Amino acid sequence: YNSSYCAAVLKHYADPDKELSNITDQQRAVATYSLLKFAERGINDWIQEITGWKQRSQALQPYTDVYIQRVQHMRDHQVDDDLWMIFREAAELLLLIEKDWCVPINDYDILDGSIGRRWSDYRNGRPWKQDAGTYNHCYRDRRGLRECAAYQLSELPHFRVWLREVYIPEHLPKYLVEKYGKQAVRQIYTENNLLTNYVLEITEIKRVTPAQEKLYQTFLASRQNLLGSL
Repeated sequence: YNSSYCAAVLKHYADPDKELSNITDQQRAVATYSLLKFAERGINDWIQEITGWKQRSQALQPYTDVYIQRVQHMRDHQVDDDLWMIFREAAELLLLIEKDWCVPINDYDILDGSIGRRWSDYRNGRPWKQDAGTYNHCYRDRRGLRECAAYQLSELPHFRVWLREVYIPEHLPKYLVEKYGKQAVRQIYTENNLLTNYVLEITEIKRVTPAQEKLYQTFLASRQNLLGSL
């Protein structure tokens, strides 16, 4: 049945002025209640349509505490005792960005993937480089099990220095700019008193384009959604 037909039937049985022998008072009350709820739903949809609210809300992605949950499920990933994995070493950074900096993270964002790619490039040709192993990284979504690199313990001190002195000050701001735009990254680093000349340089905007402004507004709206869930 279409909505117009259903509305007509409900209106017919809910009309108090109609003398209907085949309907009880209880049935008429149900029809009246149903007609009221039907009208409320229709009015809500109509208001959302003419104001554009529905389209805007659908454009926003449901950001949640993605990294926080992934870290909570750390035990899902088993790695040999003589190896270490990027995800475990990067956990503090993931939590810093999502929990402390309040950056909205999409369900399929993997900052640790960015760290892994950069680290793989950095270690190539280094005298301390050892043969890498693997482990199965377990995602609790449709990605399932994925084989990821695991590294020898002898490389771990080099990684920690690189993460602190190279990735975080140089690569992380670039990663965030690519995902959230220059305005958002400038705001994040300003709020946390972390502005450097490099961050100022890569977030400088001489003239804001409509696309940049749209990206920034999406970031702000998504961030507010995240703040409400923590």
